[in-house]
Parts: sequence; C-alpha cells; structure tokens
Amino acid sequence: MSNNAKKENKDRKFLNPNGYFIIMILILLAAIATWVIPAGQYDRVVDSVTGREVVDPNSFRYIEKTPVGLFDAIVAIPLGIKSMSGIIAFIFIVAGATALVKSTGAIDAGLVALVDKFKGRDLPLLIATIIICSLLGSLLGFAQEIIPFIPLGVALALSLGYDKVVGFDIVRTSTWVGFAASTINPYVVVVAQQMAGLPIMSGLRYRIIIYFIFMIISTIFFLNYAKRVRDNKQNSVIFGYESGEDQSKFKIKNITEFTIKHKIILITFACGLILSVYGVQAYEWGTNEMAAVILITGIIAGFIAGYSPNLIAKIFTGGMSEITSGALIAGFTGAIAIILQQGQILDTIIYGLSQPLSQVNGAITV
Repeated sequence: MSNNAKKENKDRKFLNPNGYFIIMILILLAAIATWVIPAGQYDRVVDSVTGREVVDPNSFRYIEKTPVGLFDAIVAIPLGIKSMSGIIAFIFIVAGATALVKSTGAIDAGLVALVDKFKGRDLPLLIATIIICSLLGSLLGFAQEIIPFIPLGVALALSLGYDKVVGFDIVRTSTWVGFAASTINPYVVVVAQQMAGLPIMSGLRYRIIIYFIFMIISTIFFLNYAKRVRDNKQNSVIFGYESGEDQSKFKIKNITEFTIKHKIILITFACGLILSVYGVQAYEWGTNEMAAVILITGIIAGFIAGYSPNLIAKIFTGGMSEITSGALIAGFTGAIAIILQQGQILDTIIYGLSQPLSQVNGAITV
C-alpha cells in the first residue's frame, strides 16, 4: 500500500470513530460540565391529567455545586448499564428472536418468491419490492440484515433494463427510508420512548402518516430515476463506471422454495408483532411483556422450522451476541444522564435553554 493510500485510510478511520469512543468523550464532557455549569433544580409536580411527574417551570433555583470526578464518571458507566437493564434485555431478546426467524430462510425465500411472482411486470415488481423492504426497516428494524439482498435487487434491476443504482435503491435505500420512518421498530421506537419516559407506542398514528409521506416521496423519486435510466442509459449516475469489487460475500445462500412452512413462520411472527402492539394499546404493556411475546414467537418459529431445543438456543444466543455492541451502548449513554443528575446541572441546562424561548410565541418555540 502506498503512503498516500495509508494516509487516506488513517484519515477515514479518524472521520469514522467508534461509537463507544464518541460516548466516552461525551461522558468526559458531561463530567467536566458539572465543574463549570452552576447546579440548579426545578420542583417536580404530578400532572393531574396524565399522572406523570413534570417540572414546575416557575420553581427553578440555583443550589450548591456537586461536581463529578473522573472516577465517579467511570463508576457511572456500570450504573448506567444497570439503569438501562430493562432496555438492554429487550434489545437482546428481540435480536435473538429475529435471528431465529431469519435463520429459517422464510424471509429470504419470501422475497425471492415475490420477485418471481412479479417477473415481467416492471412497475408492480419495483413497487412491491420497495414496500416490502421499507416495512422490514420500519417494523423490524432491518439495517445490515438487508445487505445480502442487494445483489438480488441489482440482478433484478439489470434484467429489467435499469442500472445497479435502481437495484440498490429498491432494496437498501427503501429499507433506510422505512427505518427512518419507523412505526413499531423495536430498536428505535420502543427503546427511545422508554428512555424518554414516554408511553410505549404513543404517537403511532403520527408515525404511520410520516411513513406514508416518506414512502410516497421516495417511491416517486426511485421510479422516476428508473424510468429515466431505461429511456437513456446515459442518465445513470454510474454511466461509464466499472467496479471490480467482489460482491460474492453478499450472495444469498441456501434459498429454497417458498414453502407452506415458511408462510406459517412469517404469519406467526407477524401475529406476534401485532399482539405486541395491541397489548401496548389495550393493556398498557411495556418492554417486558413485548419482549416475552416476541421471544415466544421466535421459539415457535424455530419449532415450526423443525429445530431442536439445542439449535434454537444456539441460534438465539448467536443473534444476541451480534447485537451486543448496540445493546450495551444504551447503558453507556445512561451514564451521561447519571452524571448530569449527580452534578445537578441538567435542570440548569434546561433552564438556560428555555429562557430565550420564553420570549417568543409557542409556534416558534416548537
């Protein structure tokens, strides 16, 4: 490797720091802030309408400083993991159950069957693929899991007279759009709402509306680009570009016929998701109950696939191990909140941010 290539590689690593490195910097900055920012406090009162504890906006006062030292800041990390244990457990269980369903090949075979069913009908095939992939992101939180299907989308697009970008967009970009407009995505919606102290699955109708808006805009964009490329190859953003990169590692392996067993597995998992959402709405379930339903669904899917108890346990723990980094980072972020609380500067920060906004009307504040 040349010196320039080595330098570029180092620069790229610096520009893409590890998530834990970023969190550690934020933890350090939070600890420093407790020495710089004055401590302050609001009184908390119970809202008679919602029953939730809220801040009395007229009660802020400065109090004696309680700065957090370096050792206490590090101690806050295991405390943060402990405080987020429920969320971390939820992430682990959902990841394990999803791995069980995916290991059966039901999702893979279903997508391939969809492509075969619509073969020869360009527009319905593109739209169906976009919708399915976006729902995987919006409902299940698919991200890197969709990567193996990119070659399928690219091969499909090329066979229909489009370019590779169209294949990438209908699979990977559609999943991104669905993830960005998450409706019941457990990793984004449920975890975030629990961390923010909001009712689980609240605002579902709003998120569904946003999902439709996102998908309408993106689908029109994808289809318009696809039409322009098929009309004139020079309209492709990669016209004249040839890549020698090996894509074999992304190939879908062991794809079989979309069997009755696959269909039952997908229906079972879909019923589990629906039951989870219904339980939140009807019985005020939290992450514990949702995790239990999803866990049961994943185990049932494994037995339907003919797995032994040992194999189910192996796949489940494998799925959990793959999400370890993402799950534990929730605990590290919890350390930041603990440091701000111990230093009693969180209310001061809120007070400082609220003062300029108190001089403007509600619409501008929002």
